[in-house]
Amino acid sequence: MIPLTVRNGRALEDLDPDDAVELPCQVSSRGVQVAAVGRAPEAVRPLLLQVKEYSRLAVRASAEHSREMALAALEKNPLVGTREVAEQVLGLMADPDQARVAAHWLPDSRLDTTFFR
Repeated sequence: MIPLTVRNGRALEDLDPDDAVELPCQVSSRGVQVAAVGRAPEAVRPLLLQVKEYSRLAVRASAEHSREMALAALEKNPLVGTREVAEQVLGLMADPDQARVAAHWLPDSRLDTTFFR
């Protein structure tokens, strides 16, 4: 068994069938078999759903090049959480000079400074 990012199908009952999920999979010459895992443990279920909502909104923001959708996504992110912080993060993403400053202080960051061009 190895973890792979796959289409959920019915493997993780808490999420939509088309959601991308990282789950244990059996890989063989016959293909990839995703292990059914049922429901997420109650202790992590709210966080899982919040992060998945953030992910869905972020994909939609990118596809639509929508600043408002990007703000909505960031507000759902548990590491951001507020409109004020979301505005600050989005400002860094949209301003290449500010992104370079942030990258200096956060050397592992991968800020996409071309998102809204």
